[in-house]
Amino acid sequence: MLRIDDPFQDTLYSLQDDPTTSKLDGEPVHSPPGKGSSVVFRIVKEHFLEKGDRGFCSPNADIKACMERCKARTYYEKCGCLPFYMTDIFGNSFHECPPSVLISCVSNIKQPSNACDCLVGCARTKIEIVSSTRTLLPRRLRNSSMISVKQNSRIFTEYLQLKRFKTVDLLSTEMLFEFLGKWRAAWVFSSG
Repeated sequence: MLRIDDPFQDTLYSLQDDPTTSKLDGEPVHSPPGKGSSVVFRIVKEHFLEKGDRGFCSPNADIKACMERCKARTYYEKCGCLPFYMTDIFGNSFHECPPSVLISCVSNIKQPSNACDCLVGCARTKIEIVSSTRTLLPRRLRNSSMISVKQNSRIFTEYLQLKRFKTVDLLSTEMLFEFLGKWRAAWVFSSG
């Protein structure tokens, strides 16, 4: 059980045993002042195929960090600066975008201009979190928040991918010939 006296201050807690840096993404949990929240988490580990559509997997790949670097590189190429929340990605050598550039240039970029060549990881650990807010705390704790954290089970769920499915694998033979027949008929009709 965690009691927070300043509910507007961020507090970070780690759910792992070893002190090494984790690549897990955390979900924020919010409890309004004077209320309590319950949080239940479940740990799921997923193992992927060694070779996929994008090549071989890499055990140390961090696809989220790679995509963030690619997005920051695109912003810098197109706008000449980085948004304030990305200036620490490459260090302090890049300057922050002023508000006018942030509105005019950065907000118009929808996706990276160049292809991001990010390796896919071989495994991924996810923490699934379900939170709910409950009743008011006693009057003496009205300026505090309270969050209870529980693990759903002590068992870690693991998924092992054995085969990569494609659209063709999911269609039955009859459905595939029917689909191709309709497509061919539509093509002949439109070209004739």
